[in-house]
Amino acid sequence: MSQTPEELGAKIRDAKNRPEPASLLPQSDLYGSGNSGLRMGTDFIASIAVGVFLGYWMDRWFHIQPFGMIAFLFLGFISGVMRMQRLQAREDGNEGTKDKIKKEPQKAAETTKDQS
Repeated sequence: MSQTPEELGAKIRDAKNRPEPASLLPQSDLYGSGNSGLRMGTDFIASIAVGVFLGYWMDRWFHIQPFGMIAFLFLGFISGVMRMQRLQAREDGNEGTKDKIKKEPQKAAETTKDQS
């Protein structure tokens, strides 16, 4: 079972040169643009449907018809638009401003280490 360092080095080089499995590829490589558009539409409709359901439930529970339906329909629409923007940003390769802010301190720490 024990291997020489040369054998281990050869196995490591082989593993590094091996192509990545399809599950590790970005979503845009796995799914065409038509599928991402279908997903966006489905997510948008689902967000609105959840908003309508919650609004209907709130109206029935609290007897505030039609205000719960109107409010949650609006919130579902906003949620759907935000979800589509996130999916489009991921499709374009932009991770969004929150991710950029999180990565910037790491880069600053790395440059500080490099300078010392």
